Amino acid sequence: MDLNELIQFEKLKPIVHSFIDVLKTNIFIVDINGKILLTPKTDAYGWRLISRYARSARADETKDGPFNILDRFTASPEGYLEYKDPLALSSFAIPVQIQPGKPLAYIVVGPVILNKRFTRAEYEFLIAAQGGFAEDILSEIDQVRILSYTSLRSILELLFELSQYTVQANYERRKLQEASVPMDEIYTAILDMAMFMTQAESGSIMTVDDRTDEFMIKVSRGLDERWVPRPSLKKEEGLAGFAMKEKKTLVIDSAHPNNRIQHLLKRPEIKYSIVMPLMAVGHDALGVLNLSFRNGPGRPEGHSEEFIQNLFKLTSAAIGGVSMEKNP
Repeated sequence: MDLNELIQFEKLKPIVHSFIDVLKTNIFIVDINGKILLTPKTDAYGWRLISRYARSARADETKDGPFNILDRFTASPEGYLEYKDPLALSSFAIPVQIQPGKPLAYIVVGPVILNKRFTRAEYEFLIAAQGGFAEDILSEIDQVRILSYTSLRSILELLFELSQYTVQANYERRKLQEASVPMDEIYTAILDMAMFMTQAESGSIMTVDDRTDEFMIKVSRGLDERWVPRPSLKKEEGLAGFAMKEKKTLVIDSAHPNNRIQHLLKRPEIKYSIVMPLMAVGHDALGVLNLSFRNGPGRPEGHSEEFIQNLFKLTSAAIGGVSMEKNP
């Protein structure tokens, strides 16, 4: 089967670029020979640093074959490929596959800085050792995002699950079968990533059961046992129903109560929470993401309006990719 049929790059491009904008980290796709199939944003997030080591690798190219950007990557214990360049910047390659161990392509994420940025003097020393011009390269390094190992892992897992769902759905559709990849794995990846980004103490994703018209919890983390496996809540009820109906993210802060939704609050121990509709293609809500914090009141540090909007864009991009495959 043609690779473009399985991955459908043109449909995938706006989703990947949405991820780039929200994560502020470059993402691109290459085939197993390192040829770029889906370009990144070439004017931001340190892309020129990748181009730089690609050019230096081409200078070492031999008659054994063309340059392959993946040749510089090595296998990591988590199943990804990793490359750390001479400036201590890391890039990761995620296999896109139908069968384990038989990649069709790779999603490359990076460069990123893991945990802590070096000092300017340390970078200048590394740049000088490579024979580069410090000011040009330092301006590129300034664009590179710092990520913890935990945050990075959540990003890679979400991209892996989405790519699995995409190629499996396209493959099964070409065989006139239903896609067999469990949607719950996508929901799990989205919830884990959202919790890592927000540092929420508990969270869940709920969808509506078509038979009962009630919300059901598809995946949860840190949730009280009495709320699992399913709250008896109609789709038009509660904060979840309100968020789905209005197609708006609700930020509930006990320090600044909202009179319009105050009567819907049922759990006084929650001091701050985010209730976010999961929007699909066509602007339909597939479900609701709930994130809760018992500490407070008041917004946690870093939870600006822009941060909440970016989280919404990220979940919408992920859900949009899935709904695109279900409704080609």
